Amino acid sequence: MALRFIYPRKDRFQTHIVVMLLPSIRLRRKEADINDWQMKKVTQAKEKMKRIEIKLEKKREKAAERMQKAIKYAQKTADKKKHKETAATDNQIARVENEVRKMSRTDKLPWSLAFL
Repeated sequence: MALRFIYPRKDRFQTHIVVMLLPSIRLRRKEADINDWQMKKVTQAKEKMKRIEIKLEKKREKAAERMQKAIKYAQKTADKKKHKETAATDNQIARVENEVRKMSRTDKLPWSLAFL
């Protein structure tokens, strides 16, 4: 139902102008409502995007921490393995040196060196 602002005037032309302006006023109101709706949706979308970016940043930080822990663990494990292998090699070198000393004393090849 259209609202008509018809004022009692003597001039018929002025009444028609008011009636003719009503659709343009309604159109402006509808456009304003649509613009308000659009601004509201854009604002909501931007806020949602910001929340998602914050969430992603937190996930990225947690993933970086996990990777740093994994790298530290790998380095620590590698150091332990290197130390273990160095100790085993040192032990084997000491055994060979000991056997060489025995060989130089006895002038015979020790049985333990035959299978090295």
